Amino acid sequence: MIVGLLGVAGSPVGLVADDDMVEYIVKASGGGISRISDTSRTRTLRFPKEGYSISATTPEYFVIKIPKNTETTWVATMKSVPGVETVEPNYPVVISDSPASLNDPLIGSQTYLFQSTIVPALQIMPKRSVKVAVVDTGVDRLHPDLEQQIAVNLDESSDGTDNDHNGFIDDRYGYSFYGYSSGRGSNDTHDVHGHGTHIAGIIAAAANNGIFGSGINPSARIIPVPFMDSAGRGTQFDGAAAIKYAVDMGAEIINCSWGYYVYSGVLADAVEYARSHGVLVVAAAGNDGGTITQFPASFDSAISVGSCGLTGQKSSFSNRNSAVDILAYGEGVLSTLPGGKYGRMTGTSQAAGVVSGVLSRLLSALPTQSIALYKVVHSGRIQSAEPGVIDAGSFITMMTISTADVVVAMSSLVNGIEGGLHIMSEAPITVTKVLNFPNPIRSPSTQFGFAASMAGRATIRIFDLGGRCLKTLDSPVSQGQNAVSWDVLGDDGQIPPNGTYIYFVELKTDSGSARSRGKLTVLR
Repeated sequence: MIVGLLGVAGSPVGLVADDDMVEYIVKASGGGISRISDTSRTRTLRFPKEGYSISATTPEYFVIKIPKNTETTWVATMKSVPGVETVEPNYPVVISDSPASLNDPLIGSQTYLFQSTIVPALQIMPKRSVKVAVVDTGVDRLHPDLEQQIAVNLDESSDGTDNDHNGFIDDRYGYSFYGYSSGRGSNDTHDVHGHGTHIAGIIAAAANNGIFGSGINPSARIIPVPFMDSAGRGTQFDGAAAIKYAVDMGAEIINCSWGYYVYSGVLADAVEYARSHGVLVVAAAGNDGGTITQFPASFDSAISVGSCGLTGQKSSFSNRNSAVDILAYGEGVLSTLPGGKYGRMTGTSQAAGVVSGVLSRLLSALPTQSIALYKVVHSGRIQSAEPGVIDAGSFITMMTISTADVVVAMSSLVNGIEGGLHIMSEAPITVTKVLNFPNPIRSPSTQFGFAASMAGRATIRIFDLGGRCLKTLDSPVSQGQNAVSWDVLGDDGQIPPNGTYIYFVELKTDSGSARSRGKLTVLR
């Protein structure tokens, strides 16, 4: 069972758990691996860095189930094992949109396709198919607008064996990582929710078949990689495993229209694994309507997408923070739903799908698969996976492409100011040098220190390892070094139990916001 809350502007809380056990993720290498018994491991995951081979010292992530109410002692013991690098809960994630509503399947209703910054991309004649992995709730591959759009693993047969020797049986049409951290997983990639099918249609619904309208890039081929359930919930470990699988199966773009609010090392490594292989990870910024950061969108190696309306105005529900790279249309987006249906969904999930569609169309015109866009960075540049080909002056990446339309599309993508896609290029707001002192906390008070790039207000939230917010502090701050005191009491007036906690420092200014994090230990 996944303990959590699901909502358009809500935040999931809790750990992956059953009635008596909870899941933790341990990153270990060398001696740490030999000290963790095979019987206690549920799943393992490796992310070898570029240029390195897998060896006995390559870090691995293990999912381990432990009895409830033993977490504090168990985590402390595990951290003392030689070779163990990190121990973190297996946090849940949720999709980043609102429910669908059925509507007429008319291309005239796909208003986002007619925005000034998207039209040039639609004028590009694709030269090849680009594989886009939809890491989500699944895809209805029998939908009439998607049945010809699914990437088929031709090296695999549906015969109960692992024909291509990739470790996954019968993954001819993708693979499901739902429950993978608990030892499950299957070749059933059917959409149990509707969210993944909706995203797939935005990206690649078939064109000119007299049924619906069109995806942004009908030449793209979708790899369904579900890891979430019928309520749109999954775990960070399963999401990380799904991302790694997508990279290994040749995806050039991975769409992640979901997230969670606590940093996860296993998810960070998965996104970096994709980047190191030249794969774009496009992720939803979240729908809280504030400045809170959501992962994986807030990782440096991901493209973080917020939502806007037809006028280019940021959607009221869309998160806004220094990690957001692009705004794209995400309000009432019409697309495919399971069972041959169509409907509208709203959220940064849909905005991320729009960006994945545009970028896949741009990639489809590139001369070879070895040349790929790497990332839209915070400064508003489009970078290439190939070093030395960035034109930082004009923010246009030429990448030796002779197709003029591609250059026009990239220019429009970067410099567009009306509708469609908008690069977020405000002056950076930063909160740095974050620390807590004294730490460990043994006295009745402590302070949080940090440097603010400009004056504003600081909000400090302290979470336990289960994701529950124990205390919120709010204080005006000045430019430069600041300190905020805490009496080491929770919002309920009680002293938090001894243990390790995570805190976030969020700087809010008139120009935007920034966020950083740290850890503290209570020993009173």
